[in-house]
Amino acid sequence: MPSPLSLSDQTTRLRRTFHYPHDSDSDSPEAMDEQEQDNLIQTLTAQNASQNTTTARTLILLPLLSTIAYVRPLFDPATASFAIFCLTSLLATAFLLYRLPPTETGIAVVDDWAHKRTPANISLRQHNQTLRGLLGRAQVEMRSPLERTLPYLNLGLVVLLSLMGLVRGEQRGGGFGWVSMGNVPGLVYSVAITAKIVMAGVDPERELSGLKYGYKGA
Repeated sequence: MPSPLSLSDQTTRLRRTFHYPHDSDSDSPEAMDEQEQDNLIQTLTAQNASQNTTTARTLILLPLLSTIAYVRPLFDPATASFAIFCLTSLLATAFLLYRLPPTETGIAVVDDWAHKRTPANISLRQHNQTLRGLLGRAQVEMRSPLERTLPYLNLGLVVLLSLMGLVRGEQRGGGFGWVSMGNVPGLVYSVAITAKIVMAGVDPERELSGLKYGYKGA
């Protein structure tokens, strides 16, 4: 059984298919009516959403596994308070990966840029958010205060932890351990945000809806 095409291959193939057929193409099997085009777009969108969900679920392991590095410092009086803050950030990252849609960081400026939002695709974005809400994902309008503010709080916390690691390391003779402890939460959160931005950049519905053509046989 041949392996299924990757999302990028399918998208490239559909871009070639989604051209307005010429008169000489009337009998071509590639010519699709509007319903067939919609079905293909919906299939690609569903596949992309499934892949994004799997990726987001896998990413949750990153902050959870990173907490292991803070078990020992947690029981050392000299580093316990710092370890608690680092663990708080890592757990916040895991929570956001679980609760927010795979392509949403919760940071408005980043999300608007990642989704290339313009007045022309606002209605499409609202439609997608409604579908995600039906699937159990948190819509912006339906998110709790914690879900709306935690991305910004965590962003501030990782910056603070990085600075604290540098300061504490200098105070204790340039200890690299403090710097490492302070930077891990920021690195993990950066990976999570970057992954979400990459996933947001792949939107078959947004890219292919504009390539639909009218079927001449209709």
